[in-house]
Amino acid sequence: GIQEALRASERLLKEFERSLKGQVVRGRAGVWRELVGRSSGGKREREAESDREALCATLGEVERVRAACTEQLRAGAEGSETIAREAASLGLAEKIVAESQSVVFSVVVSTAPASLPAYVAGFYRACSREFVAACRDAGEDGEDDGGGGGDDGHGAGAGGAEAAAAAMEKIHSLMGAEWCRRLSFVGQTLNKLGLQAENEAIYTEIVFDHLKSWLEEKAAGEYTRDCLSMAKAYVREVIMTFLTPLLLVPQDGKPQQQPNQGDCDGHGEAAAAATAVAMADEEGLSESNRCSGGEGSMAMDGGSENSRPWRHGPHQGRRSSLGGSLESRWRARLDQFIYEILGRMRTDEMFDIVVDFPDSVRALQDLKVCLERTDFTETFIEKFSAQLKKRLLHLGAATPVILTQYISSIKALNILDPSGILSEIICPLVKNYVKKRKDTTTCIVNMIVYDDNLLSLSKEEAGIGVGGGAME
Repeated sequence: GIQEALRASERLLKEFERSLKGQVVRGRAGVWRELVGRSSGGKREREAESDREALCATLGEVERVRAACTEQLRAGAEGSETIAREAASLGLAEKIVAESQSVVFSVVVSTAPASLPAYVAGFYRACSREFVAACRDAGEDGEDDGGGGGDDGHGAGAGGAEAAAAAMEKIHSLMGAEWCRRLSFVGQTLNKLGLQAENEAIYTEIVFDHLKSWLEEKAAGEYTRDCLSMAKAYVREVIMTFLTPLLLVPQDGKPQQQPNQGDCDGHGEAAAAATAVAMADEEGLSESNRCSGGEGSMAMDGGSENSRPWRHGPHQGRRSSLGGSLESRWRARLDQFIYEILGRMRTDEMFDIVVDFPDSVRALQDLKVCLERTDFTETFIEKFSAQLKKRLLHLGAATPVILTQYISSIKALNILDPSGILSEIICPLVKNYVKKRKDTTTCIVNMIVYDDNLLSLSKEEAGIGVGGGAME
């Protein structure tokens, strides 16, 4: 009985594979015909929109085929007396459905054109640009809300359903229900085809690249504003809102409505979205295959139209080993990326930050947080020391300028590290150099007499008359 039931299950799965592949590849290029032969890069706006429509239509056709074949498989399993007799003890029904997901993934990667990932990336990139522009035009990009970002990156986990509902309402109000439906449709259809890891890698790459560009535009050379809180507010108001339709997890297993189908009112959909996100938060689904802030590439292959575009195996919604909600984990990833990018940026700008001190205290406070949450301290020491050697410790720099920079460096480093360890490591470089100049003593006397900036330092901070570190 058991062996017969297993053989019957195997026959059903083979028939499922033949039926699925037959319908996918029927005719010239099969369901992928709209994407074959198209060029996915460097297109005018009208042509790019045509590509997006072609992608939605293609994925809609693939999903209809998958859903029909899966339903046929389920009906065959339920109607087989041989399988039914052993189904309860062996869990055959669940095993058949699980195995069918691997079959779907196999058929998709063996038939899809190699350009499919590029089409998906182009679709997400265009949607991202449109949403960012709409938020900017509406003044809802979070740039004026610099104080609500928080420093821990875990603030939104408790209200997952409410946050998702608010995000969906915002997208609907800015972009319209049809735009939101199309974005969600593409993301969730790729997930149903077993391409969840690859799908997430693509939109993660796009989101991270956009956030990096935003930080470079808004924070580079800006030392007087709270850029760290600005970035966190931008993540909360723009990026997490954009990601909400992509993070929804369908709960009923039914095919998702294709764009232009059904009611476009949007309010009921927003409530359903909130429920889906809340359930996803509880179950801890959707693990990413990209490390936060990393420079890894998207899961794409080059090659001919017949080569396989996806590298990984089917992703079947396995549970995450991490705690916390899906939303809070995404915010933590994005916050960590901010710490790394802003930390690198401020490290490269440290000499200019010291030149602008004390007006640059805000930038130093941001850098302090970034260094505490990353492993960049050694890199910071190396880079700032190199900047001092290149831009200050040379014959073209006047001794008073070097001494002023020395004092500002001590103050700035003590903001970054109140324990004084960074000052002890970096500042002797300047002190040992300036001690070799003949006019150092004269300049120090003049600064003591005329410069209140020096008087604001203690003897220990200035390194004057302390042990073997005196400048005399």
